[in-house]
Amino acid sequence: MKIALLQTAPKKDAPGRNLEDALNGLREASARGAQLVVLPECAISGYAISSRDDAFRLAETIPGPSTAEVHRHAAATGCHVVSGLLERDGDRLFNTAVIVGPHGVIGRHRKAHIVPVGADAFVARGDDLAVHDVLGVKIGLMICYEVRFPEIARVLALKGAQVIVVAANWPAGADVNPVVMVPARAAENSVHVLAANRTGQEGELSFIGRSCAYAPNGSCIVSAQQEEKVLFADIEIGHGLGKREVRDSNYVVDLRGHRRPELYQEIGKP
Repeated sequence: MKIALLQTAPKKDAPGRNLEDALNGLREASARGAQLVVLPECAISGYAISSRDDAFRLAETIPGPSTAEVHRHAAATGCHVVSGLLERDGDRLFNTAVIVGPHGVIGRHRKAHIVPVGADAFVARGDDLAVHDVLGVKIGLMICYEVRFPEIARVLALKGAQVIVVAANWPAGADVNPVVMVPARAAENSVHVLAANRTGQEGELSFIGRSCAYAPNGSCIVSAQQEEKVLFADIEIGHGLGKREVRDSNYVVDLRGHRRPELYQEIGKP
């Protein structure tokens, strides 16, 4: 699968401009054959939101105007897109990552782990971890801070995910996420992890970029620094938590079969 990570710099209170920047990146990615394109968290609405009224004004329904534009692009090119946006559902708001393909919206993930900063000060927590089929590949979604929770990635892997996509807005000081957390989530679950983080300044918040893709053995496939750019990579899809024989040795890594769930009861307690 050829993938592209769009490291964009959404502007404050400029959803139209942010959408056009995203569409320009999608055009570049699809022109170079990307089958799966990943945008950052809140790529359309922006993240530096200081009031609930502003959050509702910048939020959209799913399907909605932005997903319709992305759908038009996907239908014309055959690519699939993961994008972060602020979602409005009745009187509730969610920080959401949505998958859009040639036939429309495929699925979404509502951020379940919240630090009340920026847009996240006004959203409700999501309560579902789902795996979605994209071109025959099982894909799970996470958003930003959630990469700090190994339980999420493990649940997605146990549900069959072969690729975990992270839409992020990692701010200054969060370098541990692309450098440590992303490769750890990949290696401990034997899955690809693709992380698209934003860059630039928005309001009083600055962001580190560092978008990256890691292989199931925890090795870096591609990474960026802080510039706006589109990252490309070809990834060979594996079997997730399936057994893996270690070359030139006589043992097998079985990250599913070697688990001891009876020892992990403490994790599930409130």
